[in-house]
Amino acid sequence: MTAADVLDILSGSGPVLSAAVARDVKVGSILTPQERVVLALIAEAFSNVEIAAELRIAVGTVRRHANTIYRKLGAKSRVDAVRTAYAIGLTAHS
Repeated sequence: MTAADVLDILSGSGPVLSAAVARDVKVGSILTPQERVVLALIAEAFSNVEIAAELRIAVGTVRRHANTIYRKLGAKSRVDAVRTAYAIGLTAHS
């Protein structure tokens, strides 16, 4: 499922979904809590190294979280992930 699909569903213009699929696309369930923190730091223009230092995790772990975020949001880059997150309400504008 892409971010565009999620936007269509949330706006009501997408297809009717089964209860199980609809539950999976609820805004709060798209990303894990750790992925949300990483995305928030990405949105604040932190580098992977800065995120790793802030969260006291390995840079490789940050990369893995970022790649998972991109996949879940259907994003191709950091900017695309942040833009999509803003659009579906996962990250607040600062």
